[in-house]
Amino acid sequence: MLPAHGLVAAYVPLPTEVPLQALFAFLGARLALVRTRADHGLAWVTWDGAAPLLPDALGMPAPAGPPADDAQVTAVLVPGLAFSADGRRLGRGKGCYDRTLARIPAALRVAITWEHCLYASVPTAAHDERVDLIITASRQHPTGARPALIPR
Repeated sequence: MLPAHGLVAAYVPLPTEVPLQALFAFLGARLALVRTRADHGLAWVTWDGAAPLLPDALGMPAPAGPPADDAQVTAVLVPGLAFSADGRRLGRGKGCYDRTLARIPAALRVAITWEHCLYASVPTAAHDERVDLIITASRQHPTGARPALIPR
C-alpha cells in the first residue's frame, strides 16, 4: 500500500506502539525518520539503519544530518494514541504532525496501530489532519479522508 517511489517518513515507535523495525529494514534507503526541532516542527532525515539515533528536541531518538526535502516524501507513517474509522487521530497534544502534514498535502498518510487503538470517534480540533489509511495486524482500512491518494 505504500508508494513505490520517494521517501517514506516514519517515527521511532515508543514501547507502547507497533514495532516498525522490519518495515524499516524493508524500506532501506527510502526511509526517513522524524526529528523534532526546538520549535516543535518536524523534519525528515534519511536513515540507513546503522547510524546512531540521538535525542531530538523532545528527547526522542532521531538521526542526525540534513533534513530531506518535503517534496521527496510520498508517504508519512503517523503515530497516534487513538484513531477513528474516518481517519481522525488523537496525538500527544503538541500539533507537530498536524502542522507537518498540512505542509506536505500530497503525501499518503498511514497509521500503523494496534486494533485496540481504533474507536468510533476521537476528539479533534479544526486544525487536526486526518490519515488516509489505518493498518492493524488484522486489516487495512482506507479511511475515506482523501480517497484519491490510496494506491490501487
